[in-house]
Amino acid sequence: MTYSIQRKIAASMIAVAAFSMSSTAVFAQQTQVPPPSSGAQGSPTIDQDVIDNFAEASIEIQQIMVKWEPRISGAQTEAQVDTLREDQREELVAALQANDLDISTYNRIYQAASNDPALAQRILQRQERLQQ
Repeated sequence: MTYSIQRKIAASMIAVAAFSMSSTAVFAQQTQVPPPSSGAQGSPTIDQDVIDNFAEASIEIQQIMVKWEPRISGAQTEAQVDTLREDQREELVAALQANDLDISTYNRIYQAASNDPALAQRILQRQERLQQ
């Protein structure tokens, strides 16, 4: 995967990793998207709708991280940081849910894109179309 594609996808993945441990219970009630099936060559086959959802969610996650970073950095106490991070997590979870994703599915797609340059390129192309 080229560096710029990996960097763009990684930026949104970092955000998901930051709240995945504390948000797992939220997704327990949500319908899980089945794991991608294996294609002829053993690489996962991911439906275009799921790729579209991933691309849109990753853009939203990146925007949320940018929005919250100065607020969290400017917090005066650890309690304020905790409160702000919880508010941020809620917004991140909502962004995933609004795009019919959960953390597990988001992570699977990210992992697949990390190992499949063609998939990463499809995601990047969709992100670029969404940002036009």
